[in-house]
Amino acid sequence: MVNVNMNASIFIARYFSQKFKNRWEHHRKRSAIINVSSVGSLDASPNLSVYCGTKAFNRLFSLSQRLE
Repeated sequence: MVNVNMNASIFIARYFSQKFKNRWEHHRKRSAIINVSSVGSLDASPNLSVYCGTKAFNRLFSLSQRLE
């Protein structure tokens, strides 16, 4: 779950961020990465601690990336 929900988001952002930056600088075309989270990112749930934690990571990582 950590690999799918957290590491994949990091690797995709790292891989595409420079490509998107170059695309904007050369062609003034915008790009986006869409990360999917869930309600589980907002509150803890019994027996779903890893799931909720990884989804909370996705939500905060996406918000931070947007600000950067």
